[in-house]
Amino acid sequence: MKKLFLLTDSFPFGKGEATFLCAELPYLQQHFDITIISKNITDEQTTPLPDSIRVLRANTVLNLGDKLKGLICAPFTPMVWKELGWLKKHNTFSCKNVWYALMYFFSGQKLYRFLKKNLPLTKQTQGVCYSYWYNYNILSVLSHKKKYPNLRFVTRTHRYDLYQTPLIPYQPYKAQMDALLDRVVFISKQGRDYYNDTFVPYNLQKHLVCYLGVDNNITNPPVPSDSLRIISVSHMVPVKRVTLIAQALALIGDIPVVWHHIGDGPLGDETRKEAATLLADKPNISYTFLGAMPGSEVRSTMTQHPYDVFLNVSSSEGLPVSIMEAMSFGLPVIATDVGGTREIVNEDNGILLGSDPTPQQIAQALCSLHQLPATKKRNAAYATWQKGFVAAKNYDNFAQMLKSL
Repeated sequence: MKKLFLLTDSFPFGKGEATFLCAELPYLQQHFDITIISKNITDEQTTPLPDSIRVLRANTVLNLGDKLKGLICAPFTPMVWKELGWLKKHNTFSCKNVWYALMYFFSGQKLYRFLKKNLPLTKQTQGVCYSYWYNYNILSVLSHKKKYPNLRFVTRTHRYDLYQTPLIPYQPYKAQMDALLDRVVFISKQGRDYYNDTFVPYNLQKHLVCYLGVDNNITNPPVPSDSLRIISVSHMVPVKRVTLIAQALALIGDIPVVWHHIGDGPLGDETRKEAATLLADKPNISYTFLGAMPGSEVRSTMTQHPYDVFLNVSSSEGLPVSIMEAMSFGLPVIATDVGGTREIVNEDNGILLGSDPTPQQIAQALCSLHQLPATKKRNAAYATWQKGFVAAKNYDNFAQMLKSL
């Protein structure tokens, strides 16, 4: 059986990647002998794994010695000089970006030293090195690719590791890594198009779109009600704009509304306080913040409550698994047109808002959906999931692709 070296930021520790990788891992197990290398060295293991999967924890936090060693080696490293040239060519050469490029490379080299010490990597090693994120995890081994002629190198890319935004204005080494990778796997067509427009031209064989997916054999049949029952699922961080939902609901005066939000985060207290203020004098609005939940509890909540619509107002996305989850229950979706969201949400199965909607526009969309017959959009939502976002199909195809390399 081929070896698969799976590089993660956290999984199976902490909570960050479990939602995605728990669904994908069983299909990888069918074809590979798996070793997971996680950069999480602090959290407890939250995902139980079979004994056949080996797990290593790599400390990639740079200490002073690592930085000094890197600075000594950097002048003799062609990859670093090429990246500095790329920055200059694209008019993004600055002290901040140069320093980031250096620290990024040094982190990759520290991870490589760990891999070299703890993995049986030789010229004869056959298999796939697969990074779940397009960051210095995969750079660590790509910079030494010539030493491993029988290994193939693959990365997925999602959102934070792809888009250049005001928060992350620079994505280092993308063009150089692309030249060395065997496959770059995008979770949306929009992500692939952005990558090709921003970093490197489209390569038919190398640049693949492989949707994520969810499994479900339970629907959420409509239960007649005068109320509009809304569910939203997200971390409470600025990009998710949860307070925008409360602002929109405050504008609805003639419809009884029940809103449940799943998720918590740094803005949790602030969001709850703002919702309490905005909705204090709204007797028609009932709302509950249910807190953070594992995926199994999110699905259980969607099973137990007769929701009418799933709402997502993020300012940035890849292609949300939470929307796939909602549609697998037959829930129509109202969502912002960001990232790859338009590849799953349309006028048949929900309402696609602009990328930066006002509270009035969100309220109008909610009221509009409430006035429509429920069955048509619910059926369309379920059909969308069945056609493009079933985990068993998507992850098996992905695993077969890796095996074929």
